Amino acid sequence: MPLIVCIPHGGRQRPPEVQNRENSSKTITKNDLYIQEIGKDLKKEIIKLKSQPYLIVNYLHRSKLDVNRKLEEGSSAPETKKAWEEYHNFISRAIEDIKEKHGRGLLIDLHGEKNVVLVFIVLLIFLYIGHVQSENIELGYMLSKEELMLSDEHINQSSSVQTESSIKNLYLYHKESLSFAELLRGKFNSLGGKLQSYSYETTPSHINQCPKEDEKYFSGGYTIKKYKSFINAIQIELPRKYRPDKPNKESREFLENLADSIIWFFNKYFAEENKIDSSNTPSLELSSNFQEKVSISTDSQQSNKQLEAPDKCDDLNHAMLGNNMAKYWQEYYLLNGIDVKKDYEAALKLFKEAADDAQLRYAFAFLEDKNNMNVPEIIKYITMAAHHENSTALYNLGDIYWNGKLGVSIDRVKAESYIKLAALKN
Repeated sequence: MPLIVCIPHGGRQRPPEVQNRENSSKTITKNDLYIQEIGKDLKKEIIKLKSQPYLIVNYLHRSKLDVNRKLEEGSSAPETKKAWEEYHNFISRAIEDIKEKHGRGLLIDLHGEKNVVLVFIVLLIFLYIGHVQSENIELGYMLSKEELMLSDEHINQSSSVQTESSIKNLYLYHKESLSFAELLRGKFNSLGGKLQSYSYETTPSHINQCPKEDEKYFSGGYTIKKYKSFINAIQIELPRKYRPDKPNKESREFLENLADSIIWFFNKYFAEENKIDSSNTPSLELSSNFQEKVSISTDSQQSNKQLEAPDKCDDLNHAMLGNNMAKYWQEYYLLNGIDVKKDYEAALKLFKEAADDAQLRYAFAFLEDKNNMNVPEIIKYITMAAHHENSTALYNLGDIYWNGKLGVSIDRVKAESYIKLAALKN
């Protein structure tokens, strides 16, 4: 599925040996509480709809690294600068993968809204009105509050507003069939309108066309601004009530409806050939993780085949009969613990029995079991995949030798050859 979900804030790792970001009046170090869990659960909900998004996660705490800022502002240490670069390299690689396989796609930058109303304002509202309006879901399109306050007619006639937005290319693709205002906040044609249909107050939408004058609004951060020229992009800010300490009925229902809204938006505006029923797009769950860990991406060689999930994830019949598609989904469920208990051994067995293009997945599976990491097997199968000119394997093998990961001796000459081949391939 040509959808990228990025989670820049929410990491909990604070290695004491890594320098904190330099404090200034503009430095924000508070995390988006539970947004990482929300993002991963959102991915699971999308998978239930037989779709596979790319998920890119930063696990370092915001006091150490902010990947949603420019490098010089988001990092103050050599180690975190490397993590920042890796995080954005993953996004770039995912975009290139989407362009190659689908032509167009969508990037969602997921955040937890921290709108805070000053105490005296809250008291005044409470005294004169009797209640405080709930926070809205905010959708950021790189348009300011002032621009959203413009009328639909003005927005439709303003080429500068349309050009500045992070959905400019999406609008240009569909401009013959709808107006820009309809795509941005229409009742039946916008993501905000779809979320409103579930009674989730959303800005912008046909109900809440723009933020109120005294409300702070997040139009989109560094990530959206950086990649909007290459892929359609939306920043989503989720209020705290949808990010509870422990999942509850309301939060689970919200995740289901958010996933449904994203799939609806995708099916409505991306070409018919990309319409989602089942997808062969691999899951790309990547992390900027300071602890020693190979940065993983996946690359399926079955680019022209659809992988259809079994009706029941515990049904092994097709896998036992040698059905490679069934084996793919069965190992995926076992490895990730989706509706079944995690079983690394069974997952690895299915990985190894699958077609030749499972070599890379088989190697990556060992990385999931940190207590029993088989480094020789990892290197062996990544090398085998690299020798079959798999660009992901070439890149990761080069990364291993360049940085001496997994205890492998540094070999910059070998690393450079692999990385150059990867660059030529992708």
